[in-house]
Amino acid sequence: MPSTQIWARDPEVDAEVAVVGLGSMGSMALWQCASRGARVLGLERFAIGHDRGAGHGDSKIFRTAYAEGSEYVPLLQAALGLWHLLEQETGKPLLTMTGGLMIGDPAGSFLGGVVASARMHGLLHEVLTPDQAMQRFPQLRLTAREHAIWEPRAGVLRPELAIAAAIDRARQLGAETLEQVEVQRLTDCGSHVKIESSRGTFRVARAVVTVGAWTPRLVQLPGMDRCWVERQVQAWFRLEEPDLYRPDRFGIFARYIDGVNWYGFPTLDGATIKVAFHHGGSRTDPDQVDRTVHATDLDPLRERVCRGLRGVSEEVVRATTCLYINTPDDHFVIGPATASGRVVVAGPMAGHGFKFAAIVGSVLADLALEGKTVHPIEPFDPARPSFAGET
Repeated sequence: MPSTQIWARDPEVDAEVAVVGLGSMGSMALWQCASRGARVLGLERFAIGHDRGAGHGDSKIFRTAYAEGSEYVPLLQAALGLWHLLEQETGKPLLTMTGGLMIGDPAGSFLGGVVASARMHGLLHEVLTPDQAMQRFPQLRLTAREHAIWEPRAGVLRPELAIAAAIDRARQLGAETLEQVEVQRLTDCGSHVKIESSRGTFRVARAVVTVGAWTPRLVQLPGMDRCWVERQVQAWFRLEEPDLYRPDRFGIFARYIDGVNWYGFPTLDGATIKVAFHHGGSRTDPDQVDRTVHATDLDPLRERVCRGLRGVSEEVVRATTCLYINTPDDHFVIGPATASGRVVVAGPMAGHGFKFAAIVGSVLADLALEGKTVHPIEPFDPARPSFAGET
């Protein structure tokens, strides 16, 4: 890891840090760099708050008992404090703690992973049989194989509001942003980073790359060629019994059974709930995504909703597409992207990253400004064998 001495202020650069991509992770990195007094420039290919990637859809899940691995829990615990800090600094209601249900086969890896992470980190949780879960949550229709874990430390994040809040706060702290700027190439020149774009060339001391599905086009690392972009659909179903799905009566949920993982939310508008599949979408080019939602997208979701929930109509009020960019081992990529460490990357985030965005922004600020971080990101090292393809 480079010495912090190379991060001295350089009056010959356009910015101390350039954040390329101002979506989920980039907005938070911009806020965190600006909050530490850095001269920071944000570059966004589209308009800020766009719906081309993954940071949209009204709601995202926050949870801490994590089936994807116990190594994620310390980051989630740190993220929770930062989400609240951003709320305090901006006055925006970004996170509603509703509690959450993880539902699946108790002998399966999904519930097993939830319980293992909860026990390892001493997280509050409650194991419910199908009958117990349906008695407590009459919204559910469960089979005899579907047990549940109730976690009180879970809730709903509002992605569009959070991204806008972080960028607004960063601007208040002195950050500059440019929209409709397509970055075409980043070059680590040793003493600085050259950024070639549709709006000219920038010379910066360090660069943070947070461009989601477009990451492999800007970052040349072993393993990036094994990542792929997945088209996902989010659908809002009309409620027949809206009162059942108020956030004070029903929380977020994730259900994994027979190889199918789907998830949903309490109502945020008093009329609909959002549900979606986690994975199972088609591979796509991020610049050629089919943005039309088809019956073939909605029918499998409708079947799950009608079979698994009470008080929900089969009518879809609206639906949108979003993108996952997946990794070979389903884990994040966070760390240096060049030998000098002047370019750092967060992404791909493997389709489950938004809940971490606040802490990832802090980690990126650490890496860009100090060359190191105290947070445990070793499992997400771009050079790890399971990502880089080493044997």
